[in-house]
Amino acid sequence: GGVCYNYASQYGGGIYCNGYVSAIEIRMNSGNINANKTYNTSTSYGMGGGVWMNYSCDLYMSGGTINKNFASRFGGGVYLSKDARLFMYGTALIGETGATLATDSSYGNTAITGGGVYAKGEGGGNEDKRPRVFLGVHRDTGESISFTDLDSDYGIRRNYASGAISDIEYTVNNVAPGTGFGGGVYCEHACFYARTGTVGYNLATKGGGVTILGSYESYGVWPGLDSPTAKIIGNKATDNGGGVYVKRQSFRVYGSVVNNVSGGNGGGIYNHVGSIDISHDDAKVDSNNAVKGGGIYSADGTGDDNSGNIEFTAGSISYNQATIEGGGVYSNNYNDYFSMEGGTMAYNYAGSCGGAVSGLLKIKGTVTFTYNPAYEGKNKYNDIYCDGSTTTR
Repeated sequence: GGVCYNYASQYGGGIYCNGYVSAIEIRMNSGNINANKTYNTSTSYGMGGGVWMNYSCDLYMSGGTINKNFASRFGGGVYLSKDARLFMYGTALIGETGATLATDSSYGNTAITGGGVYAKGEGGGNEDKRPRVFLGVHRDTGESISFTDLDSDYGIRRNYASGAISDIEYTVNNVAPGTGFGGGVYCEHACFYARTGTVGYNLATKGGGVTILGSYESYGVWPGLDSPTAKIIGNKATDNGGGVYVKRQSFRVYGSVVNNVSGGNGGGIYNHVGSIDISHDDAKVDSNNAVKGGGIYSADGTGDDNSGNIEFTAGSISYNQATIEGGGVYSNNYNDYFSMEGGTMAYNYAGSCGGAVSGLLKIKGTVTFTYNPAYEGKNKYNDIYCDGSTTTR
């Protein structure tokens, strides 16, 4: 069975769910929510092509597919607001299977921003009004969460955040029209948490796989990839953040951010005044490509409260490439810093300088650099280019 080929002019092309009066649960074990549409020329409408959820609504997906849905504004597949939650496990799929990148003519779900999933809550002290996107989780009591694996061939795949369309004036976070965030997932004052499963092969202007924007809110879990079996793979951003785009939020990498591509900076991760934690032996930021910061780009800090940082204590940042500088990591602006207390950086490459690292670097303890050439670097084989200071202790 399925919910298919429906239309709404405001919210929820396929399913509209508002838990303002009482909590609502939707359980999807099989079937399809496909080819639904919400379209409106107003910037106030056109949200949730497949599913729209507001307040106390939970969508539990243990199977089935949400695909080929369209929203003219936000959330091609699923839109979450206030404290709505999405749980994906088993063989749940938002988008399409396969390991080929979405294109502007071939994709699963699509919207201006949040091609697959769009989640937006409220900042400040409104902790009870922040949606959550869970992969590999089947329950959240508020005090503890329970895990059920999401198969690696499923998850959020091949969706497309298109940017503005001609008859809609679109701005988000003071970004000009034409910019689409979060091909797979967009979270603003909302939590993205993956224990297992894949966010893969999605396309956007910024944040090809996942976009995380916030103010360092607390969610009870640390946003990001929380085990080696969680993957952000094969995504593309035509601008910054091929795999992940982070702004004013923490993001943990205990899993894999691999094979992502950025047409701008940050092939794996673009970190704008956020905090990146890589501290698991099996964590990988590998085989990503960008102009600067093939693996990770972290910059744009302008003061003590606006500094981006990367804490790297275990795992691998390897086989990344930057056409200009910072093959592995680019971290170079005011108070931004890259702190390395363990882990390995190997076989990264930069076309100009900083095969391994370009920028401000702090080293403590035992670290490993292996063959990180820069084509124009003075030290071609473990090239660290610092436009500031290197601290070793």
